[in-house]
Amino acid sequence: MPLLYRPIQNSIESQDGKKKWRPTLVKFNKVITTQKIAQEIADLSAQSPGDVYNLLQNLATVMKRYLLNSFSVNLEGLGTFTIIAKSNGNGVDTAEEVKPTQIKNLRVQFTPTRTRSANGTMTRSMTDGVTFELYGSQLKSGIALPDGSGGNDDGDDSGGGWVDPTA
Repeated sequence: MPLLYRPIQNSIESQDGKKKWRPTLVKFNKVITTQKIAQEIADLSAQSPGDVYNLLQNLATVMKRYLLNSFSVNLEGLGTFTIIAKSNGNGVDTAEEVKPTQIKNLRVQFTPTRTRSANGTMTRSMTDGVTFELYGSQLKSGIALPDGSGGNDDGDDSGGGWVDPTA
């Protein structure tokens, strides 16, 4: 399935005094759950959905344990997870004055695995082979959208997919 995009207009004028247009990805308000992922993995393997769900829950527990002990976690073929700390500009004058109370935010950074293609260029495995399609044009091509799932067009890359790929 292609990634859907739609045009949006910037709210701020550019240097030439025009409000420029740019593409933004369309995301639907439907999030794919761990249970759904477990069911699809079970369909591809000899494991039961419950066994896979348990494995995914344990993966999250083990990953958290390593991340909170200053390790990065690399899941081959998927990518690397690392905890990043932000101190938001509250620096001090000397190294001796640095304290953990300066840390204001922690987040987990995900970096997809890179692969080298046949022509020697590096690609991210999670986005390799991506195609794009203008939102709305899939209705003309007969691709069904999920009922009641309005797309958000805020350009936010969080959220889930839009079509059950097994359907």
